[in-house]
Amino acid sequence: PYITNDLAGKSKLTYVDLSIYPESIIPGVILFTIEYFKNLGNEDEYRILLIDECWKLLARNHEYIAQCFRTFRKHGCSAISITQNIEDLVSLGSISTAILGNCNFKIVFRQTISESSRHFFSGHEIELISSVNSDKGNFSEFLIIAQDGEKKKIVRYYATALEYAIFNTSKSDRIKWEKFKNKYDDLFTIKEIMNAYIVLSGEMS
Repeated sequence: PYITNDLAGKSKLTYVDLSIYPESIIPGVILFTIEYFKNLGNEDEYRILLIDECWKLLARNHEYIAQCFRTFRKHGCSAISITQNIEDLVSLGSISTAILGNCNFKIVFRQTISESSRHFFSGHEIELISSVNSDKGNFSEFLIIAQDGEKKKIVRYYATALEYAIFNTSKSDRIKWEKFKNKYDDLFTIKEIMNAYIVLSGEMS
């Protein structure tokens, strides 16, 4: 059920969920996805590959993927790798150097930098990371580090009500949202449901 002779059409947004595939074919799906991405547009069209929980992906075919990260720019592409903890990436070995060494920007949320990860940051950067703070439901801070390491700044981000409702990962809030959505699914569009949920949540909080 996972193989077809149909041509894959080009799309402005392509989403790939590796969790729906059997373990045995995930390497093939990864290879296909990256080749699809590299050949997606014309040379003058800029493309971005965003990889969430990237350490899970990079643990497979890591030599091929590391080479892609080094050469994406030649194809008019760039990659954004997201992981909960820098240690997850560092534990993969040499590929962490290929990725972190080719980053124009690093965005780091508050976390403990272990001994095995310290060589990727200066002493001052580690101090800044430890001072990053967040206030749930209000703001979230993170450190931005430019490639040359000379430019670094702690940034505070305030989400809009819509952004907070969409991207909030709190288990209790997600359960509340799912119950609300399921109740009105047959009556309204997802946009209408979300807008109503935001208004009512604001009144109740």
